[in-house]
Amino acid sequence: MLKAQQQGLTAQLEQQSTKKYRGARRKKEAEATVDTFQRLTDDEKGDIVSQAIEALQTEIEQLRSSGNKDVDDIRTLVEEVDLRIAETKKDTYEFKRDIIIGGEDPRTGKTNAEKVIRFLEDKVHDKEVLVEKMALKNTTYRAAIQKLEAQLAHKEEMGEVRA
Repeated sequence: MLKAQQQGLTAQLEQQSTKKYRGARRKKEAEATVDTFQRLTDDEKGDIVSQAIEALQTEIEQLRSSGNKDVDDIRTLVEEVDLRIAETKKDTYEFKRDIIIGGEDPRTGKTNAEKVIRFLEDKVHDKEVLVEKMALKNTTYRAAIQKLEAQLAHKEEMGEVRA
């Protein structure tokens, strides 16, 4: 029994010395880490912090500008969709008014096929006119751009343009 108590005490002493050793090693590691940080002067620490702040501000500005661009693109798409919806509603109303209600033969109750075909041909013609109009506008804008680019090139040759 005495021998068992001795062995128990020895085991406890070994555990305590191991804990002290572990604690001392951790303390030395912490001191080494602190020494590493203390090697930097306050000015160096300030420079590091200010560089980090500038990098974050630059990143924030880039994200903000790309976000604003995305918002503008989405608004443009929403406006385009709203215009298409309004145009579709208008076409639907005109179709109901002119063809379904107005194109119905009172005697038979059937829709007159000639009116449907004429209505659809008129819509196709209107779209073709719109396409021609936009193509003409597009060529006019391209010519204006070429003219302005030529003027700019001429001014650059003369040395009048200052960046």
